[in-house]
Amino acid sequence: MGASWSTITTGATTSRSRTASHEIIYAGRLRAIPPTLANEKALQEALPPFVLDALRPAAMPVAVRVFKYLAKKYPKPGATDDDLAQTMREGLVQMRQWLDGKPYILGAFSYADILLATTLQLVRPLIWEHMQLGVETARCWTRPDS
Repeated sequence: MGASWSTITTGATTSRSRTASHEIIYAGRLRAIPPTLANEKALQEALPPFVLDALRPAAMPVAVRVFKYLAKKYPKPGATDDDLAQTMREGLVQMRQWLDGKPYILGAFSYADILLATTLQLVRPLIWEHMQLGVETARCWTRPDS
């Protein structure tokens, strides 16, 4: 016996949502790197919590090095900030179409919904006590103009 049509459709939708989510996150990460490198407070927020406040200024070269490494690890040669913003918009429009007014992409809560929620963190970050995300970091992730 083969898989039912609903299983095949669900798997394809989840696979497409995973691809769209990956593209949005990739573009969002690349867009966040330059403003983070230019924001000393965001760089300090990026340091691990065990780094004492008094030592954070001295640890700044580590944070800078990490973000420069990320820029090299996730290159997108020739892509402008506008290109990356367009990639994010297209992926979010696709996910909105999949939702089509429903509370969940597949009709019931699924992995596809978790992927969508993850991508939205790069659009409008949630600052929550259980997440290590500072106000300046959120500012670097958020681009209200695009």
